[in-house]
Amino acid sequence: MNQSVEPVLAHAVLEREIVRDDFDRAIEEITRNGFTVVKDVLKTELAKSMQTKLLQVYERQVKEMGGEEVLQEIKDSHIVRTPLAYDPTFLEVVNHPIILKYLQKLLGSNFVLTSQVGILNSPEENLYQYAWHRDLQYQHFVASRPLAIQVLYCLDEFTLENGGTLVLPASHMFEKFPSDDYIRKHQIQIEAPKGSAIIFNSMLYHRAGINRSAHLRAAINHIYAMPIFQQQFDIPSMLGKSTHNEELSSILGYRWRAAPSVKQWREEHFARLPGKTQ
Repeated sequence: MNQSVEPVLAHAVLEREIVRDDFDRAIEEITRNGFTVVKDVLKTELAKSMQTKLLQVYERQVKEMGGEEVLQEIKDSHIVRTPLAYDPTFLEVVNHPIILKYLQKLLGSNFVLTSQVGILNSPEENLYQYAWHRDLQYQHFVASRPLAIQVLYCLDEFTLENGGTLVLPASHMFEKFPSDDYIRKHQIQIEAPKGSAIIFNSMLYHRAGINRSAHLRAAINHIYAMPIFQQQFDIPSMLGKSTHNEELSSILGYRWRAAPSVKQWREEHFARLPGKTQ
C-alpha cells in the first residue's frame, strides 16, 4: 500500500529547489553535498571487461617504466594513467550518455576531459590516495559554480570492507581544509553497487579507503573541467588525428589545444563556420 509523503512545511520561504525526478535529486545532492551516486550506469559485462583490460594496461605501463619499483618510488603504484590511449574500450565511458546529461547540467556545453585514471586498490596496500585531497590540487578558494566534475566508475562494488571512497560533504563550499575532529565526525564512506558512477565536485575533499577485503577493488576516475584548465596529458597527441564525432573530439581536447600559429587558429575557426568544409 502506497503511503502519501507528508509535505515539508516552511515559513517565510520565497525561493526553493524544485525536484521533479531522480536526475533533479542527484543534481541537488551534487550542488549542496558535493556528491551523489548514480546506479546502473555500466552494464555488468562492460564493468568486468574494463577491469580486466585495466589490469592489462597497467602491466604495459609497468613495463614502460622498467618495473613496479619505479612507480612505487614516485608514489604512482597501482594507478593506470590515461588508459584510453592504450585501449579504445576506455573511450566508451568518456561520453557516456547518462553521464553527459549531468556534465552538461553542471558545467554547461563546453568542457574537456583533463584526466582519466584507473585505480587498483589492492588489499592492505598503502596507496597515495589514502590522504585527503582535492583533485584540483593546492587550491583554497570556492566558486559559485562547479569548475570541474569527477565521475568515478565503480568497476567493483564499493563497500566499507573493501575501502569505498570517503568524502567530506559540502567541503567544496569552504576554502580551508577542516580540523581533524570535524573530519572524524562528518566523514562519510560511500557504498555503491558495481556499475555505479560516483559524481562529485572536484573541490570536494575525498580519499580512498583501506581495502581490508581479500580482493582487488577497481575503479576508473574522470575529471571534466571548464576548458580554462590544462589537460594532465596531451590526449590528442596520444591518440593522433581524431576519428571521433565532434562532441567526443571536443571532450577529448582537440578543440581546446593551443594553436601552433595565428594562421592555423584562424583557419580552424573559419572551417567551423556554417557551410564551410572541415
